[in-house]
Amino acid sequence: MTPFSSLHLATLAVSFLGLALFMLALPSRGHSYVRYTLAAVLLGSEGVYQMLAVIEGRWSFSSHLPLELCSLTSLGAAFLLLFPAAAPGRLLPFFVFFPVLLAFVTPVPDQAFPHPDYFRFFVQHTAIYAALYYVLRVFRWYPDKKDALYAFLLLQAAALLAAGANWLFQSNYMFLQTPPPEASLYLVAAAHPWYFWNLELLAAAAFAVTWLLFRRKQPSSAS
Repeated sequence: MTPFSSLHLATLAVSFLGLALFMLALPSRGHSYVRYTLAAVLLGSEGVYQMLAVIEGRWSFSSHLPLELCSLTSLGAAFLLLFPAAAPGRLLPFFVFFPVLLAFVTPVPDQAFPHPDYFRFFVQHTAIYAALYYVLRVFRWYPDKKDALYAFLLLQAAALLAAGANWLFQSNYMFLQTPPPEASLYLVAAAHPWYFWNLELLAAAAFAVTWLLFRRKQPSSAS
């Protein structure tokens, strides 16, 4: 879709309005039914994505394995909501804040409006942001410096999996081979033969800024 077209802007407005209402309504102590519902939306969205591709005969190993970063994040966030664990939970901001923002600004839905997958794309990404807000507000999972390093290493592991699938199936998971066709921040890294390493530099910079935004605040010492 064309970034910042009237359709895109209207969809963003609805998505962010829904997210804002969720943030305003969520109590600081949270409720178990909220996180279970969020987990169901995240898992259900990924399931709908796969099911629609199968029903319509579009499913393939080269394009529908859950190896895109937002798909992996969606599944990981759902798992953390169902089975809370602080150590991996503190890594969530690094995989949500900038990646999902990039997906919102330059979306690449599998199908165009008004196909159901168009709505699935924005519902899923809005739910990922809602999950991040939940774990920060309710669980207080704020990252420290070590978490930034662990998150970056985990990103490398995910990229290795995606690169292996790209080699096997001639695919482009995580846009490791080429940037998406639409205008995107990926185009900043598109100088070959340094495309992959430019992506690594962009990821490192994004993780550093994410840590600055979400880092665990140290209590001030009494004077």
